[in-house]
Amino acid sequence: MCVFTSQPKCKIDNRWDVVSLNNKNFVKKNRLLYWVIDDLIVALEHNLRNIEMASPTVVQCFNEAQRGIHSHPRLLEQMRQLRDSKYEEFCPEFIAALRHVLIVFKQEPAVERLIDFIARFVTETVGEDEDHDHEDVIQDCSNQFMIVLLQFLLSVSQAQDRGIRYRSCQLVCKLLCNLSEDAQIDDDLYNLIYEALLERLYDKVPMVRVQAVRALARLQDPTNDQCEIIEKFVELISQDSSPDVRRAVLVNVAVNAITLPQIIQRTKDVKESVRRVAYQVLAERVGIKSLTICQRLELLESGLKERSNGIQLICKGKLLTNWLVSLGSNILTLLQHLDVENATKTVQTVLNMLFADIPLEDLIARLVTDEDNVVVYGKAKIPTESSLTSEMIVYWRCLTQHLNDIGNYGEEYLERILPELSVFCEYIKRFINLPYDDQDEESTLTRTFILEQLLILAGVMDLSDEVGRKNLRNLLKDQMMKLDSPLSLLPIVLEQYRKLTSDCKSYVSDITEIMSDIHQPLVETRLKYSKEEIRQMELKIASLRVKINERKEKLEECVAAEDFSTASEIKACIQQMEEQKLELKTQCEATEFETVVAQDENQVAYQCLSIFKEMLANTNEMTAAIDPVINDLMDSLVLPGVQNENPAIRKVAVECLSLCSIMNKERARAQLVLFLQIMQVDQIDVRRVALMAVFDLLHVFGFKICNESDSEQTQSSENNQENENGNTSNASGKLIAILTSFLDNELSELRQVAAEGFAKLLLSGRLSSPKLISRLLLLWYNPTSEDDTHLRHCLGAFFQAFALNSNENQQYLMDAFFPTLHTIDDAPDDSALRDIDANNVAELVTHFTSLQIFQANQKQQNGKWNVDNLVNVHDDLAVKICNEILSDHEGSLLRVWCKMLNSLSIDKLNTQNIKILTDLTSEALEVVKDKICIKALQKFRDNLQSNGSLGEQEAEEGTD
Repeated sequence: MCVFTSQPKCKIDNRWDVVSLNNKNFVKKNRLLYWVIDDLIVALEHNLRNIEMASPTVVQCFNEAQRGIHSHPRLLEQMRQLRDSKYEEFCPEFIAALRHVLIVFKQEPAVERLIDFIARFVTETVGEDEDHDHEDVIQDCSNQFMIVLLQFLLSVSQAQDRGIRYRSCQLVCKLLCNLSEDAQIDDDLYNLIYEALLERLYDKVPMVRVQAVRALARLQDPTNDQCEIIEKFVELISQDSSPDVRRAVLVNVAVNAITLPQIIQRTKDVKESVRRVAYQVLAERVGIKSLTICQRLELLESGLKERSNGIQLICKGKLLTNWLVSLGSNILTLLQHLDVENATKTVQTVLNMLFADIPLEDLIARLVTDEDNVVVYGKAKIPTESSLTSEMIVYWRCLTQHLNDIGNYGEEYLERILPELSVFCEYIKRFINLPYDDQDEESTLTRTFILEQLLILAGVMDLSDEVGRKNLRNLLKDQMMKLDSPLSLLPIVLEQYRKLTSDCKSYVSDITEIMSDIHQPLVETRLKYSKEEIRQMELKIASLRVKINERKEKLEECVAAEDFSTASEIKACIQQMEEQKLELKTQCEATEFETVVAQDENQVAYQCLSIFKEMLANTNEMTAAIDPVINDLMDSLVLPGVQNENPAIRKVAVECLSLCSIMNKERARAQLVLFLQIMQVDQIDVRRVALMAVFDLLHVFGFKICNESDSEQTQSSENNQENENGNTSNASGKLIAILTSFLDNELSELRQVAAEGFAKLLLSGRLSSPKLISRLLLLWYNPTSEDDTHLRHCLGAFFQAFALNSNENQQYLMDAFFPTLHTIDDAPDDSALRDIDANNVAELVTHFTSLQIFQANQKQQNGKWNVDNLVNVHDDLAVKICNEILSDHEGSLLRVWCKMLNSLSIDKLNTQNIKILTDLTSEALEVVKDKICIKALQKFRDNLQSNGSLGEQEAEEGTD
C-alpha cells in the first residue's frame, strides 16, 4: 500500500513489510543494512512531508483512493476541481505524487486500486455537474493533461528499476484502454508510444512485456498485412520464454490470416495455461467457417484428448458448442464441415459428447428430416439407400451405438431407427446394386465408406434371429467372394463374420472353405441369343405355322380333285416347313449355356491372402484343431505368395507369414532366417514388413528363437537370462548387429521401424543395452532426422516412458549418457552430430533421471511401485561427472559438465556421497582454469556444504 502521510510509522510501500525492522536478530546480523534502510526511510519521509505540505489535496486523494473504490466518484470530482482551478500547479504536484506509485513492483490490491483510479481520472473529461459552457475548455485541459502524463510515463519507461518500467507500461495500457473507440491522438504522441512500447516488448522482466503487449493491442492494425505490431506479436507468441507473455499475446492479438495459424499452434504449447487461453480465444473469436477442415479436426483431436480436464471442458463446452450454434444446432451440418471419412474416430468422439446433452427424440428426428427420402419397415423409419451420405451413415451408426450403450432405456428408440436383420440385409444389397460411376475415384471411396458403416451397423443389431444371421452370413460371404470388392472392406467383413460363428474352429473352417471356392474356376451362364433375336425367331415360327396350315388346306383340295402330282409337291413343301419350324423352336428353347471365366491368378492370390491375414488377426486362440489348417494354408498359399513376382502379393504374404509365426514358437524359429533375407534384398515395402515381423517375434518370444536347437535352451538359468537380453549368445549378437544397422539406413521408413522396434524391446525388458540407448539418443537429436516427425515423436514418447517405468531404467539411461556426449564431441567436423547441442542432451538426461519426477509419476499411478527403496541416480551421476572433469579439465565438454552439476538433485541425507563430491569438487577447482566453470563449481560446492549440514542435522534429529 502506498502511503503519503508523514507519520513516522508509515512507509512508502509494502516492500518494507518484508523486512521487520523491529526484529532484533535481523538488526544484529544485518546492522549495516539496517542503517542504510533507516536513512532511506528518513529521506523518503522528508520528501513526502514536503509534498504533503505543498499539495495536501492530491496526496489525500491518493491515500484515500487506495482504501476502496466506493470513494472513487467523490475523489474524482475533487481531483477534477483541483486540476481545473490550478492546472499549472496541479501537473507537477500530480507527477511528483505519482512517482511514489511507480516504484512499487509488487502487485498489491491497494496499489492496483490507485492505478485504476489514476487511469479513470485522466481519461474522464467532464463530470455530471459541469457547466456546459465551459465544457470545451475542460476538454482541452483534460486532453493536455493526459498528453503530459503520457509523455512523462514514456520518458521513465526505460528506467533501470523494474517497478518503474512495469507501472509506467501498466498505466499507459490502462489509459489507452479507457479511451473511447473514436478517440484520436497526435501523430507525434502516437509515434512516441509506438517506439517506447515496442522496445518494452523485449524487456528482461516478463511482467513488463505483458503490460507492453496489452498497451500495444489498441495500436495494431489487423487490415494491414505488414503491421509491425502484429509481426512482433507473432514473434512473441512462438518464441517468448514466459508463458504469461504468450498468454497475454493470445488475449490481445487481432485475429487475421497471419495470426490465426499461430493461435492454433499455441494449442500445443508446453504450458497448460497457454493452451487453455488459446482454446478460449478460438472458441470466442474464431468461427468454424474461418478454419479449414484440417484445422478443425486438429483442434478437436488435440482438445478432446487433452490431459487437462479444464481444456477438455473448454473444447466441448465452448468451442464445439459455439460451432454447433453457429450452424443452426444441426449436427448433420456440423459433420459436413468435418471430414467424416478420414477422421471417423474423432467424429465419433464428437458425436458421443453431443449425444449426451441432447434429448433422444431430437436425435432421432435429425435422422429422417426429409420425408421424401424415408422408407418405413414396421416401427422403423430409415433413410432410403439412395439418399445415404457419409455424414448421415456415421450419424446413424453412432446414434445406434449410443442407444445400445444406455441399455434398456434405449431399446424403444432402437426399434424406431433399425429394422429387422433380414430386412436390413436386403437394404444393404439394394445399396450395393445401386449404379455408380466406377471411374470417379471420390464417388467410389464414398460408396465404399458407406458400405463399411452399414456392415458395422449390421453387427450392432440383434443377432439372435437365426434367419437374419443366415442372411447376414450369406451377405458377408458374397463380399468375400467378389474379386472386385474393395479390400478395405475385408477387415470389417471378417470381423462381423467372426461374431456370427460360435467358436474359433468353425470360423477358420468357414473362411478356409470360402478361400477354396475363390480358387475354383468361375462358371458363368450366358444367353446364346438376345431377347430381340428370340422374338424374331418366335415370329418366324408363327409365320411358318400359318403357312403350313394354308398348305394343308390346299393339300386336301388337291386330294379331293385327285391332283396327286400337285399334292405330292405340297406335301414335300409342308415337310420342309415343319423342319424349319422345329429347328427354330429348338433354338428358342436352348438360349442358355455355361462358360468358364478365366480369372487373374494374381488377383485371386491377393484376395485369398488378404482374407487369410484378416482371419488370423481375428483368431485370438490357437487350438490343436486349427494348427494343421494353418500349416496347410502356409504351404499352399503363403509360401508360394512369398515367392510371387508381384511385390503387393509378396507384402501381404509376408504379413500372413508373420502372423502365423507369432502363433507358434517353432514356426517362428523356422521362418526367422527367411524374414532376415527378405528385409535385406526385397523392395522397400516388403522389407519394411519383414523387419517389423522380426521385431514382433523378438517381442513375443525373446532372443531364444535365435537358438538352432532345443538343447541350447536347456542351459542354466543364468545363461537363459543372458540369452534373453541378447548379451552372450552369438546368434543373438549377430541378430542385434543386423538390426542396429537399420538405424543408420538411408531409407527413413526402415529407420522408423528399427527405432520403434528397439524402443519396444527396451521398454518390455526383452533387451537392456546402454549402448543401444545411446544410439537412439543420437538418432533422436540428429539433425538429419528433423523432418522425420514420426521417428521424433516415437523416440520422444519412448524415453519418457522408459525412464519413468523403473528406477533401473534410469540407471541405464545414465550409463548411456556419457558415451552419447563423447560421441558428439568426437564426431568429425563434417558430421551432422557436431550440430547437436550437448546441453540439450544433458538437460534431458537430468530431467528423466530425477528421483523426484520418478516418485511423482509412481504416485500418480496409485502406488504401483514401492518408492521407499529407490536409488538416487543423480548421486552416481554427479560422481561420474566430477571424474570426467578431472580426467579432462580442458576439454570442450567442460562447461557442459559444470553446468549440469548445479541442476542435479543430490540426496542431502547421503552424507558419505556428499563428502566424496565435496572432495572431488575441490580437486577440480585446483585444475580448472575456465572462469565460468570455476564459478559453477564453487556454487556446486557451496550447495553441497549447505546440504551436508542440513543432512547431518536431520540425521541427528532422526537418531534422537
